Amino acid sequence: FQVDSATYNPKLGNVVEFSATKPISKRKRWRITALFNQ
Repeated sequence: FQVDSATYNPKLGNVVEFSATKPISKRKRWRITALFNQ
């Protein structure tokens, strides 16, 4: 499953923004990364 960059980048931005606002554990961050890389 590949997400095209136009769709991927805004989502990635949201994750980064969310991480900056609400610190999350490394484990959860890995899970989010895994979700994007499915």
